[in-house]
Amino acid sequence: MRPVTVILIIINAIVIILILNRECPTDLKGVIATILYAAPRCGDLPELQEIRTFLRSTYGDEFCSKAVNIENQP
Repeated sequence: MRPVTVILIIINAIVIILILNRECPTDLKGVIATILYAAPRCGDLPELQEIRTFLRSTYGDEFCSKAVNIENQP
């Protein structure tokens, strides 16, 4: 199994958890921030773009903007 496939399976499991919780679980904030940060940089993975769109609609623009701009935070 390719590493990308394993990652997408893990992300799928996380998305199921997120669907059940409208508020972002504290222990998943780092994972979600990583996905949001990586999605625009991984154009060859359309599934990642779909997950990014889902996260943006679920948690809002402010949360997503903070996650993407993590390198500018102290």
